[in-house]
Amino acid sequence: MKQLRWIILGSMMLMTTILAAQKNAPGDRIDAYRIAFFTEKLQLTPEESQVFWPIYNKYRDATRQLRMPVRKQDLALISDTEAEEMIEEWFDNDAKELELKRKLYADLKKSISPRKAAMVFVVERDFNAKLLQAVRNRND
Repeated sequence: MKQLRWIILGSMMLMTTILAAQKNAPGDRIDAYRIAFFTEKLQLTPEESQVFWPIYNKYRDATRQLRMPVRKQDLALISDTEAEEMIEEWFDNDAKELELKRKLYADLKKSISPRKAAMVFVVERDFNAKLLQAVRNRND
């Protein structure tokens, strides 16, 4: 088991190096790091990874689409009616995002253990925090 973990980690590091060397879009490096991070933290087997990533990527794409149309306006410059419309839109999107999370969990627990499926949300939060910290450190 320990040997398998090192093989997976090594292959993820190799993949990250190859992707970085190809000078692709900056998002590719982040995606490679995300794959390595999630695989390690969730201790995904190669078989679990093959099932996990298409499901998770579909969820990520859906949440991205959900966040795109949200208007970003200066609240001090809009009318009360516009503010009410905007907050209702935010609430609706939050409800849709919660449904996407429920669907992700339901889909994942069919293929990986419920414990690992539940851990996805914690690992996702940890990954985003680590990514944000890296950006802050880079800007300093």
